[in-house]
Amino acid sequence: MIGREQADDLAFALLRVAAGIIVIPHGVSQLVGGNASFAQSALAQIGISPSALASYLIIYLELIGGVCLAVGFLSRIFAVALAVEMMWVAAIFWSNPAQLQDEFKPWEFPLVLAMVLLLIALYGSGPWSIDRFLRKRL
Repeated sequence: MIGREQADDLAFALLRVAAGIIVIPHGVSQLVGGNASFAQSALAQIGISPSALASYLIIYLELIGGVCLAVGFLSRIFAVALAVEMMWVAAIFWSNPAQLQDEFKPWEFPLVLAMVLLLIALYGSGPWSIDRFLRKRL
């Protein structure tokens, strides 16, 4: 039978892995699809025009940060960076009234994901992670 502490550790590991897996496809689709300017065009539709460098930073943050979150490597750093990005995305959608006419508001999911990422940033990678493995080895 699994103890309370092991159940908590497993639940947190699953939350961290899920958050990473949710973020990864956004970076992959933009990078592999040869559409590196997707972030630029999506933001331009709502009146924001980021530079190409900013678009690439977002793509690589989502791709590398998502993988690192999923495996538990440098999770706090990437969780904070991704949480800031998700709060920024939520704020952009929230401030665009044309997007708010549907029953499902487009800012809700990025906001919830940002809160999950902030939880990961506060808690760290957890015991089932590369960070913990490396800490024990050093």
